[in-house]
Amino acid sequence: MARLISPKLFSQHFGVASSVITTAGLLDPFLNADTKLFIDPLLLRKSANSLISGKGLTAFRKRMSDIISLVEENTPRSGPAWIAAMRLLDLHERRETCLGYGGKSISGSSRPDKLKAQILDATREIVQLGIKNPEIIALMGMFEKDVGPDTISDLTTNAILPVLEEVTAGFCTANSIPLQPFTINNEQFQLPLNPHERGSGVFLVPRDILRQLAVATDWSDIDRVVSHNAALRTEVNKMIADITKTTITEKKAAIKKIAFSSAQDFQKLFQDMITGAFSGYDFSKDKKAIEALREALTQTSSKFPLTIVPPSTPSGPELKRVVDLIVAQFKQLVEHNDLSRLLWDGSKPRSEKSAQLVFFGVADSYCKANNLDISPEVNSGGGPVDFKFSSGYAGRLLVEMKLSSGTVEHGYRTQLGVYQTAAVTDEGLFIVVNVGKLGNKAIKIRAAQRAQRDAGLRAADIVIVDATKKASASKRQS
Repeated sequence: MARLISPKLFSQHFGVASSVITTAGLLDPFLNADTKLFIDPLLLRKSANSLISGKGLTAFRKRMSDIISLVEENTPRSGPAWIAAMRLLDLHERRETCLGYGGKSISGSSRPDKLKAQILDATREIVQLGIKNPEIIALMGMFEKDVGPDTISDLTTNAILPVLEEVTAGFCTANSIPLQPFTINNEQFQLPLNPHERGSGVFLVPRDILRQLAVATDWSDIDRVVSHNAALRTEVNKMIADITKTTITEKKAAIKKIAFSSAQDFQKLFQDMITGAFSGYDFSKDKKAIEALREALTQTSSKFPLTIVPPSTPSGPELKRVVDLIVAQFKQLVEHNDLSRLLWDGSKPRSEKSAQLVFFGVADSYCKANNLDISPEVNSGGGPVDFKFSSGYAGRLLVEMKLSSGTVEHGYRTQLGVYQTAAVTDEGLFIVVNVGKLGNKAIKIRAAQRAQRDAGLRAADIVIVDATKKASASKRQS
């Protein structure tokens, strides 16, 4: 699983405040790590960016219309029309947007021709029903196996590249960010250089066309549409008793069979989807800590400076000293300086992964501010944060973080297993972020720690961070 190491934001590299990019309605991307959001074609028409809702939507519809016109003829796959449609159905991952599943890398990839042919076959079936709306291809994630949000996003991105260039160039020109030529798909584009990805420029993407999952691959949206479409719901329930309890593959197969049975059924489903009350990723709720990580990275060390004496020797004890200082500062910021707000979505705590990302952002911010030769890493797919010296040092310090509402005792006992082998050089630190339901979990893990140490074995230090909701001063006084 890819790990996030020493992230660098567009704003940091080009010396523009991240708030300026946000105010322009654009995502401030990491230049050396993908952000796990996707461009959704069904959001183009809703964008507040007039270039996207105008030229962008027109470009997407034009590309899809051209594909439809090529496949509506019943020509063989080896025919020129089919080959031309395959070429227009460009599914190359565009590394220049810094979006997707890439983890620590933004390197692009493509999809096999088999998948492209699968999408074109389905498009032809829909066209044969008499439906030629160019946005039908945006719904392929509902019907086709292996078509996910990244596929739909890449299809859309490649169709609107010139418009994304215009959006990017407009912002860069207004903020004195240099542009240079890049060749993409045999076309010339003027973009800012990404210094972390050889030969790559950067497209800035409006935030309001981004989603965690494209509408046509988000089953919370699809289930809602099916549940409100009485005829479709009845037919689906004949095939699968409960659509909410089946696999994605089963859902796709059932909906495809029913929707493709008649032009009327498909048209109703299509209209319900494209007119649904859906929207882009909610950066205010920020359930995936995408915004919280950026804030922790860009604001923590400047708002709350911390001076850390560099390690005197490349040793484990010096590594632990530095990490202990950073963890103590994290605890202070959460308990007394309002950092806890990044750990909550209203009255509900955000996920454990979100807490890990906030901690990672804080740690990375202080390491860079103090020019330390130590790099925090975070597993982009979940799991512990892993601190290590970037070069020339023996051992690592593993920092595992658990929410108090989760499996605290199990997590600590699992980490203790690391120290059963004397040859292991890694040290550990176990952080419990108290968001409620802590109960006697702290007592149990401290007892496990004592038992381990009484047996002459190492055991990870434990730090409890109080992130529980506090009453406001006015409420406490009343």
